[in-house]
Amino acid sequence: MGEQWPTVETIDLQKEKESIVQTLEKIESVNIFDKEYLSGLNLVIFSGSKSVGQFKSGEVQKIDFKKYNIQDFMQGKKTDFVGIHPKREFESTDVKKLDDRLVLPFIFVEGRLTYNEFLAHEMAHNVFDKEYIERYGNFEDEKNGLTNVSSEYKEKIKLQIKELLESYYPKFNIEKLGLKRQKIAEIYAMLYEREYCRRTDENMEVHNKVKGNVDLFMSDPEKFLSDFNSQHGRNCTMEDFYDENHILSLIVAPLLEEKYPTFTDRMKFFWK
Repeated sequence: MGEQWPTVETIDLQKEKESIVQTLEKIESVNIFDKEYLSGLNLVIFSGSKSVGQFKSGEVQKIDFKKYNIQDFMQGKKTDFVGIHPKREFESTDVKKLDDRLVLPFIFVEGRLTYNEFLAHEMAHNVFDKEYIERYGNFEDEKNGLTNVSSEYKEKIKLQIKELLESYYPKFNIEKLGLKRQKIAEIYAMLYEREYCRRTDENMEVHNKVKGNVDLFMSDPEKFLSDFNSQHGRNCTMEDFYDENHILSLIVAPLLEEKYPTFTDRMKFFWK
């Protein structure tokens, strides 16, 4: 989320309410979020980085664009709301206009994501932040307004991910990825997103292709990336690949699904 998103000149909040209600009904039906969590859900609608509306207790209202800061949600500084984008804004995102670093997840993802899974993904970020803070306290502040997990937690997760990756991709060097809060949270959110799609049979064909594409990449990363650049007129680098926040989640989530048979067991991976 953030400045890379397009904005829409006018937002019909009643239409947004209809879209959100329909989406939440589907999400609730698959039982991946706690019912108490869903009942207290506070969704703040951002156009670009400006807050324009709020959905809470089944109703939507217009709000001042300065009331909420999108970075407070993205960095886990505030957990009393989930930042989302209008459905039309989300669906109008043109992948071709994303910069080289932001387009990189599409080397593994062949196709568009749905608005329903987008909401499930963003809600999962909020759940991760709440769970972490309950166990470890507030995230640590870093420069440029970013936050991070504690060194203790980061090292613990890094060792677990390293062990997992060595079973599948022994030549892959996790150290180059620079593990941090955002990348860990993206794995957590991706597991929720994929589980939503699996239980609803919505867009799962896109997710089922991810591991095959990762396997191809791992067999010859430089060639795979070069071919991607040639096909799409890009100039993505391996440095971009290691820096992009979503890459690790696309690599790791399918592996966790293979190792842990149930969604509950996969969530325990983060809180052992």
